[in-house]
Amino acid sequence: MLSLLWASAPVLAGATDHPIALVAEAGGGVGVGADTSGGGLVGGRVVLQFRKIGVDLAAREGLFGNDLRTTGEIFAGVRRGIGEEETIIWRLGFAHCHETPIDVFNAAPVGSITGVAEGIDHRSGGQAALSWWSPEIPLVGRRISLGLDLAVSGYPDPLGPPVYVVLTNTVALGLGSTGTRISLSASPEG
Repeated sequence: MLSLLWASAPVLAGATDHPIALVAEAGGGVGVGADTSGGGLVGGRVVLQFRKIGVDLAAREGLFGNDLRTTGEIFAGVRRGIGEEETIIWRLGFAHCHETPIDVFNAAPVGSITGVAEGIDHRSGGQAALSWWSPEIPLVGRRISLGLDLAVSGYPDPLGPPVYVVLTNTVALGLGSTGTRISLSASPEG
C-alpha cells in the first residue's frame, strides 16, 4: 500500500518543486466512548504529505470499556492544512474497529489484534479530526512542533458505543530536510 502511495507521489504533489514528506507518529493515552467507557490506547500513524493534502494511515489498540474489552482501530483517509501557516489540520476518512472481549483476547491475542479470532465485533464507520500544531521551533539544528488533536470516530451499528472521542497532545520532532518527523503522543481523557 505504501509503495502504491509513493508511486503516485508526483501526480498528487502537483509539482516537482515542492517536497514530499513522510511523517511517522507514535503515541498512547486515554480516550472515551459515548457509553462513558474509557480506556488506554497505543498506536501509530504514517502520513505521506504532498503540497496541500496528505494521505493518512493509522492504527491503534487499547484496553477499553466498563466491560473490559480490547478495542483496535485502523484508519485510512486524507488530511489538509488550513490557512497560510497550516497550523490547523483537518483529517477525514474511513475507520474500522475491532472490539474483543478480554477473555477472547487472552485466549488468542494475535488473532484478536489481526481481527481473525472468533468473538470479535467488526465495526466500520468514519473518523473526522481537527488538529492544531504550533509553528516549528528550531532546537539545536532540529525542528519541534507541539500539537493538539481531537478525533471523533462514529460507528452506525448496535455492537458498541456509536462514538469514540480521543484528545491527543503531540510533540513532533523534525529529523532533517527530508520532511520526515517522529511524533510522540500522550492523550488525556477526551
